[in-house]
Amino acid sequence: MWRWWACSVPPNSHVEQRAAWDMVQRYMDTSQPLPEIPVFEIYRPLDPATIAHDRRTGRNPRFWRDMDDATYERHVSEHQDKLNAFYRG
Repeated sequence: MWRWWACSVPPNSHVEQRAAWDMVQRYMDTSQPLPEIPVFEIYRPLDPATIAHDRRTGRNPRFWRDMDDATYERHVSEHQDKLNAFYRG
């Protein structure tokens, strides 16, 4: 069985493990929009909380699919900086 969360969480990174746990909790909370990760983009139009959030924020429905490699790398780097600041203080 393929486990999408196992592919993205280095076992030696405590910050990544905590972020993955937060993402799973958000995924399970149906009152919240789906986590903002590429694998969920195709499901965003199917989830009522996510639809409402995306309309409210004006999110591009093809945010991840239309992103070029350089922008993706910058986005990942900025997100990693936010994770480090949040979990490490």
